[in-house]
Formats: sequence, structure tokens, C-alpha cells
Amino acid sequence: MKKLIISFPGVGYGFNHPLLYYADLLYEAKGYERKYMKYQDMFFNETLSFEEKANKVREYVLEQIEQIDFSVYEKVVFLSKSVGTVEAGVAAKKLGIDIKQIFLTPIEKAIPYCKEGNCVVIGTHDEAYEVY
Repeated sequence: MKKLIISFPGVGYGFNHPLLYYADLLYEAKGYERKYMKYQDMFFNETLSFEEKANKVREYVLEQIEQIDFSVYEKVVFLSKSVGTVEAGVAAKKLGIDIKQIFLTPIEKAIPYCKEGNCVVIGTHDEAYEVY
């Protein structure tokens, strides 16, 4: 059976940046098919508010997710960074299937989706989090 990893980038942190690039490469080496949510350009539309941009991104992600036949995959991983952590969380909840999530520096709106069994990575010097 097949395995799939879907990557959700941050606004200014794309697939060519180390965290996403090397994680993606590792999963490719483990035989995972790779898909990418390519919505970053939507955030650079200066005529829209941030909320309007976020809504367009959400529509795009859900449209892309609905086109995938998840029944053919034995394992599914969502790899997400920053703003992408929210979209990955929303998409996984909508699908209602067992998805391993890797949240890289999730933003506050993504915290409800960071559940037991998923991986959350936060740097010790990230000013957005209080580290104990």
C-alpha cells in the first residue's frame, strides 16, 4: 500500500527552506509520495485583507484535499509550518481519517489541532512561546 506526505508551507517559509526541505527529503527516502499545498502567492496579494487571503488559502487547500483518494494510502502525514499548521489542522479535521501531523512552529490558531500522537516542534528561542 502507498504512503503520502502533504506539505503546508508558512507565508515566508517555503519548501526550499531547511525544515520543510529536509523533512520532505526524509519521507521521500522512506517511500512516501509527496504533494505540496502551493498557496504562498495568495498571501502577497496586496488588494486583499489578511482575513480574505486566509479564506482564499482555506478554499484552495480544501479543494486540493478533496481531490485526493486517501483510501489508497496506508499512511498519511501532514507536514506544516507556521500559517500552514492551521490549514493542515483544519484539513485533517474535515477528512476525519488517521493522519500523522508534524507541526513546525504552529501559530496560536493551530494549537487546538495539536493533539496527542502528533509532533510539535518549537525552537527554544521562539518568542511566540513560553518555554519551560
